Amino acid sequence: MNEITSLAILASITIFSLVTFEFLARKNIINKSVSRKLLHITTGFIVVYAPFVLQTFLVVIIVGITFTITNFILIRRKLLKQINDTQTVNLGIFYYPLSFLICTLLFWNVNKYIISLSFLVFSIGDAFAALVGNSSNTKYFTRITKEPKTFNGAITFILSSFILLWIVKLTLWESFNFIDYDWLNFSFLALIFSLLGGITEAISTKGADNLSLPIVLSSATMMFFVNGIELQSFILAFVLALLISIISFKMRFLDFGGSAVTFLLALFIFGIGGWKWTVPILTFFILSSLLSKIAERLSGKDIASIFEKGSRRDYKQVLANGGVPLLIIVLSNLLELKIDWYSIYLLSIAIATADTWSTEFGTLFARNVYLITNFKKVTPGISGGISLIGTLGGVLGSIAIVMSSMFFFDLNFQILISLALFALIGNLFDSLMGATIQVIYKCSICGKLTEKKIHCERETNYFKGIKAIDNDAVNFISVLFISLVYFLFLIV
Repeated sequence: MNEITSLAILASITIFSLVTFEFLARKNIINKSVSRKLLHITTGFIVVYAPFVLQTFLVVIIVGITFTITNFILIRRKLLKQINDTQTVNLGIFYYPLSFLICTLLFWNVNKYIISLSFLVFSIGDAFAALVGNSSNTKYFTRITKEPKTFNGAITFILSSFILLWIVKLTLWESFNFIDYDWLNFSFLALIFSLLGGITEAISTKGADNLSLPIVLSSATMMFFVNGIELQSFILAFVLALLISIISFKMRFLDFGGSAVTFLLALFIFGIGGWKWTVPILTFFILSSLLSKIAERLSGKDIASIFEKGSRRDYKQVLANGGVPLLIIVLSNLLELKIDWYSIYLLSIAIATADTWSTEFGTLFARNVYLITNFKKVTPGISGGISLIGTLGGVLGSIAIVMSSMFFFDLNFQILISLALFALIGNLFDSLMGATIQVIYKCSICGKLTEKKIHCERETNYFKGIKAIDNDAVNFISVLFISLVYFLFLIV
């Protein structure tokens, strides 16, 4: 069977499955939840099988683009009313082929069976997690996100992923050309792989797990089973990450979701990079958490009424500050580019630190705070507000991060000034976005501007900004954008 014939058959099965499960759900022969999961599993097996029969990279890319565009059109025209959840903003059917397209671009020419393994675990594990989570008589909710997720489903995903990995290890491992670990080491990596997927699934909402899970699992497959890792370092990282997350939760630096995500960040940053990459982000976490606790206690209720969240960080705040550093360390291992990844990594943490310290110094000590766009005087703590003492605090924080690397990095005055300058630019860029595009609400009772949706025990009114962009999104975008600018600065 030639490649074109194989492609035609796979595409026909995909289209037939899409139409059939939508029709069965509309006729109430099966409910729409079951129809979604059946389609999920069916298309998952098609993706798993595709690398065995398709060889041409360009052909696979065209397939990914075609189905991504087609599914987006079907959603916009509401032609998949049963398979796609039309009661909420859910783009899961669009995210699925998009994730396949992204994984193909990243991993096909490295080892195309990375995609097979990740989509096998994703399709079956995610479907089982949803079915068990929805059908359990007694549900224990994680309460990590506003979208209800159950421990029942998370545990099911972790267990099914672990079992699937062992099934593949005993059957297809040699065909995939993956690293052959002994049973004990493989069990450890399979557990970490499954935990990674379980936590990613638990924090993904509105169908975003169809995008995040395949990419995360493919990246883990690449690192664990294609490139290989230093197992002793990873075992030590597992212990340290667990201790950090538990202690941070007990000290109320983090809530449960923040602790779970911190565990993964610490695991991968230390497991891949060792102390050299761990010390800067650990410095940020400890000093910034302590500073936030102090500022919360000293600044009083007026400041707390402005911020959407307190000093106890949730998973979104952890990802906003630590997501880009994690991405950088992963890319440094996946991409064969001769570039100073470590300085980019330091900058990403320095920007997050500058933003946090500017806010805390400003709310504690600044008497005059001005909006960055028009320099009108505003209340300390308001998004987009800047002050001299706050800016100096941010510079101090960024320098502290860069200095924390001095025992692992050939640090000189030029690099210190360069990173501090870019961190300052990142901090000001964050303030600019906070003043322009970040969503701000107004209390209908006291009239205060706030990031909170509830104020004075009443729902607040939209005042300005883009509703989808909160402070966490602003922080993430500013760190990502300025880190990208610095990356371009280095290669040019």
